[in-house]
Amino acid sequence: MIFEITSRKEWMDILESVDTYDVYHTYDYHQLSLKEFERAILMVYVENDALVGIPLIIRPIPDTNLFDATSVYGYPGPVSAGITSDFDASKMAKQVHSYLRENNIVTVFSRLNPYIHNQSLILGEMGSINIAGPIVGIDLTLNITQQRERFSRRLKTQLNKAERNIIVREGNGMEDLALFHEIYTESMDRLNAVDCYYFPLQYFIDLFDSDQINAKLLLAECKTTGQVMAGSIFTLSKDIVQYHLSGTYNEFLDAMPSKLLIDYMRKHCSNKSFLHLNLGGGLGSNTDGLFRFKKSFSPSLRSFTLWSYIVNKKAYKKLVKKHKAKNLSDTLLFPEYRR
Repeated sequence: MIFEITSRKEWMDILESVDTYDVYHTYDYHQLSLKEFERAILMVYVENDALVGIPLIIRPIPDTNLFDATSVYGYPGPVSAGITSDFDASKMAKQVHSYLRENNIVTVFSRLNPYIHNQSLILGEMGSINIAGPIVGIDLTLNITQQRERFSRRLKTQLNKAERNIIVREGNGMEDLALFHEIYTESMDRLNAVDCYYFPLQYFIDLFDSDQINAKLLLAECKTTGQVMAGSIFTLSKDIVQYHLSGTYNEFLDAMPSKLLIDYMRKHCSNKSFLHLNLGGGLGSNTDGLFRFKKSFSPSLRSFTLWSYIVNKKAYKKLVKKHKAKNLSDTLLFPEYRR
């Protein structure tokens, strides 16, 4: 049986019944991500003792009566309960395909979560799963001394210096959120980021107002002047901590205060129920400073994967032709008609 859920309570009831989930699976996070004319659904499959939930954003395809489905930015993918090695993914695939065709959905794309089990097993009979690149995680099951032993030598030196000059405090209230918004925006300007990496202040307000999203804002302050130098937002959900967004004022880049914020959070979350602190990946180039920055905290790497599924091949070919998109072999550019 397959059905969709759109109500806040029913959505969270499903999440509370699965093995684990991340902030990117919550109803509220999906509402924060919606654009005009889009809607969020939790597609649910139930078969005997198995339950699967796939959160998606449904988008109209301009100038047609067709739709496609995508995921929120981050690390979502399916959540589940009761999945064993003999789970019949082909049976689920048939029902999902029928549901998507009946709802005029041409393609489905989703980012997957490297820290949630069985996602590839569940989706294995539908479309393709491709590796986008590595991500870095800190193993929170190790004690804080063992974690630090895995830091690069240079990082240890930098943290020792930062601890002498910087204090970390948790941000609270509207003033701190506005301050972080200013820091983050300045950082995106410095990096010449594309529009999708910018967020209005209201995004941060709604993020912290949600009782489904456990978000923490950490701020780094100069000990001598009291100036705020940098800020980072982390989300804590079940057993996964996410390094969500971060920024540093231009004048304090050399002090590298963001490294101290990560170090503070990994110590704060150790010896609790959390298993992973996901720092994410880099920019995908051979000279990727962002990835090197994250990897200095941990040698633990996992593959970040993407699920792509063409439901209606005939309609897909027409859309690609209509939008004159090239038939690229790069599977990361999907769907091609929205390239």
